[in-house]
Amino acid sequence: MSSGRVSGRQLVTRPPIVPSSFDKLQPDRFDQFLLSYEDEDDENFRYKLHVLDINLLATTNIAYATAVFLIPAGREGEYMFSSKNGLASIAESAKCARMIAVSFGRHHVFESQQLVQEELTFVVQLLSRQGKFLPSYTQINNEKDIPFMALDGLGKRRVVAEGQSELSGKYIVEQVQADAQQVRRLYFLDNPFLIQTEVVMKELEGGVYVVDQAHAAFDYHKAVVAGLLALVDSLNHGMLIGLGGGGFVNFLHHVSPDCKITAVELDPAIVAIAKQNFGLDSPSLQGVLVLKIGDGLAIGVEGAEVSTAEKRIMLPPESLSFIVVDVDTKDKTVGMSCPPVSFLDQGYLEQLATLLVPSGVLAINVSARDPSLLNVACSSVKKVFSTVFFSKKNTHEDINVVLLATQCDSASVNDGPFQNLDVRTGDELRLFAHNLSIWTGDSQVGGEIVNNKTRKKKSKSNKRKGGGKHR
Repeated sequence: MSSGRVSGRQLVTRPPIVPSSFDKLQPDRFDQFLLSYEDEDDENFRYKLHVLDINLLATTNIAYATAVFLIPAGREGEYMFSSKNGLASIAESAKCARMIAVSFGRHHVFESQQLVQEELTFVVQLLSRQGKFLPSYTQINNEKDIPFMALDGLGKRRVVAEGQSELSGKYIVEQVQADAQQVRRLYFLDNPFLIQTEVVMKELEGGVYVVDQAHAAFDYHKAVVAGLLALVDSLNHGMLIGLGGGGFVNFLHHVSPDCKITAVELDPAIVAIAKQNFGLDSPSLQGVLVLKIGDGLAIGVEGAEVSTAEKRIMLPPESLSFIVVDVDTKDKTVGMSCPPVSFLDQGYLEQLATLLVPSGVLAINVSARDPSLLNVACSSVKKVFSTVFFSKKNTHEDINVVLLATQCDSASVNDGPFQNLDVRTGDELRLFAHNLSIWTGDSQVGGEIVNNKTRKKKSKSNKRKGGGKHR
């Protein structure tokens, strides 16, 4: 269905809008539409619309049948502006029964809010249905104008870099103003609303921006660092499998500046992006960060028998105090996007265990909407390690859970390391550490909260096995 003609070009909705389907309020509604010029494909959409209805009760205080909310450009990937729960909270604040949330296509120019309103008027009227979906007890004037609301104008995004990786496809790096901070983000355009990497930038004299290493954008990064501080005797040398844009490396370096990090990344383009745009060329990382381009599954133990045809990344046994696995799969048909199942193979996990010192910790970022798959991941790790912790989700929408595995039978949280950090970082990470639970093997991820301050005891029987081959 056409949505109107502006500046001589026709905007069309995909999929087409069926007006009658919006004649009633549906509290579970979360419909999405793309508005594109008729001569352009969906990848180059001009607007993306989310339509949601609130659960309207007789006691609900509403001021509008329909309201439009303009998501600031460059912030459409944030939880508040991309999830149903986040947008529902905005609808509640706007006191409307139906909200139409609008995000802007990153390759288009929007001259003013007035122009945006003119372009969207036709489709908004179709979706608003003149308020006929409202029950009589609401006593709302259906002829009242539909408000177009915004936080601070249309927002502004600045494209820092864009290009294409042979392995990961097209990417773009953007910098936006978000909550009084300059934020830089990496997106891959096969999933253009998913933030792959995020860092906070701070401005130096002369208008130069550098990465603020004290800020971690993702809660699971905080959970990993908190778990490592609480469970590892000393963060001397660790390995990160899956570099991404380098946000985790920056934060860990802020928390533990002397810790040496070996980062393994399959995609050389990602390494270049991280160096050029996310601070991994920082002088502070010189001498402590080693970057290796290669397959994380090709990590092996020095002295183990390997085929000469295999390109291996070999390390001495018991040389690492921690290993972090943060790798995603490109197969969108599977229920667990992180990690690929090959990283949970018992032989592979046994090799990683061999690389760890006796008190070392393996951390794995697991992203699975199906709880049964999360338990499968826990079970796989428990076959190799004595104790497996998991992090608590902060929201229902958060699907990232961190597993922290150790060979210590009676591991528990040590508060000491958090006292050496600045107050804000220390308090925040201590909270993450005390929200760790032990996986007990139940049908659902569960277990008691581990919040005692007793230092862990070493296991008498070490379950580590060396030399295993992964598939």
